[in-house]
Amino acid sequence: MAFAIKKNTKNPKEAATLIEFLTTDPEAVKILGTSRGIPSNSSAVATLEGSGQLTGLAFEANNAVKEFAGKGIHPLFEHKKLNTDLRGVIESLGYGKSSIEQTAKDIISTTNQFLSENQ
Repeated sequence: MAFAIKKNTKNPKEAATLIEFLTTDPEAVKILGTSRGIPSNSSAVATLEGSGQLTGLAFEANNAVKEFAGKGIHPLFEHKKLNTDLRGVIESLGYGKSSIEQTAKDIISTTNQFLSENQ
């Protein structure tokens, strides 16, 4: 999960300081652990590896995704409209209204449509 600061927040500098602390301070990193997923910050990853918190399937899957994805998360990845649209596609699968194959096509189509409208 990504951290974000809303553009109209009252205290953007303080919010940025808090996020920096949570993602870089070794003790904060250990406490937060992997509760928000595997961190993208290399020093946080090193801290968690050193404390034995990065093991198992989730860590292996994260490494595989990072190798495939290249450089980080696209800035539009957490856009509200994209997430809302994709949630609807996934819910159709969950409620048995769509097949896995159709859902995969719909995810690609929905994402491509969103990107064509927002880039």
